[in-house]
Amino acid sequence: MAAKRKNDKTEPTRITGAFNEAITFASDKAKGVAEFGTDSLEGARTAVRARPLTTAAVTLGIGALLGGLAALLPATLFRDS
Repeated sequence: MAAKRKNDKTEPTRITGAFNEAITFASDKAKGVAEFGTDSLEGARTAVRARPLTTAAVTLGIGALLGGLAALLPATLFRDS
């Protein structure tokens, strides 16, 4: 006969507690990231409202630059097979 361990009943409780702590920690960190994003975007919103045409021109320029760089990459990077 196999000997029964002393903490067979406490093991699931410890694991559940660890999972609950991990979920709480992750939830708190996610809230912090969301708050940081909201706070950071306020400055961008202010800049866009102050100069919408400049913002559009800069955005189009960045898109054109990235598109040009992507055109220089080998076509094999974008194939599925």
